[in-house]
Amino acid sequence: MHLRLLTLYTDRPFCENGSDLRRTITASFSDIAVLHNHNGTGFDYRSPRVRYLVIDRVPYLISFDDGLEIVERIYRGQASLRCGQKVYQVTGTELQDIHDDAGICGDLYHYQSHTPWLALNEENYECYMKVSGTLERRAMLERIMAANMLALAKNVELDVQEKIMVKLLRFDEARLKAGQTPMLGFRAEFVTNFRIPAFIGVGKMVSKGFGLMKYVSAC
Repeated sequence: MHLRLLTLYTDRPFCENGSDLRRTITASFSDIAVLHNHNGTGFDYRSPRVRYLVIDRVPYLISFDDGLEIVERIYRGQASLRCGQKVYQVTGTELQDIHDDAGICGDLYHYQSHTPWLALNEENYECYMKVSGTLERRAMLERIMAANMLALAKNVELDVQEKIMVKLLRFDEARLKAGQTPMLGFRAEFVTNFRIPAFIGVGKMVSKGFGLMKYVSAC
């Protein structure tokens, strides 16, 4: 899978989140529909082609498919990042092409959460809260993770012929807010037969940096 990673170096640590980064970029380039996941006729229901990440207080954009060329325009034209009353001057940029395996590649892979995984929608949140046992909750989250990976594969047109397997080694609840909305996320460590592309998250709100998984090793 071909990815393009844009790093934006700022004059001081970027103490904001992926939602803030998305907001300031789309405000600067409001004419580019793919940046806010729209197409010519309305909302684009595919997996977002541009994701906004903040890792260790450094802002990044990761893109693929029809988002690849778009980040080059930002690479050449973003002088500052305005987040509310704060303005971060962009002191340097770096554009990197990444070619990474994705999908079921014949091995098992060990991952752990880099950012919280938003696994639950309104319906399965209620189901999760009704289940009290750790084993039952683990099994439920394993099914959701596998479904998230299958959805990712379909959205980026990966051909998946085998069943996606997920084995959660641990999961810890993480209470957080998306804007003013309280949400339940998870810090997870797991083994799977599905290779997740670098910097591509799984679950909800991946365009704002949630669900980013760190590759640990092949098993």
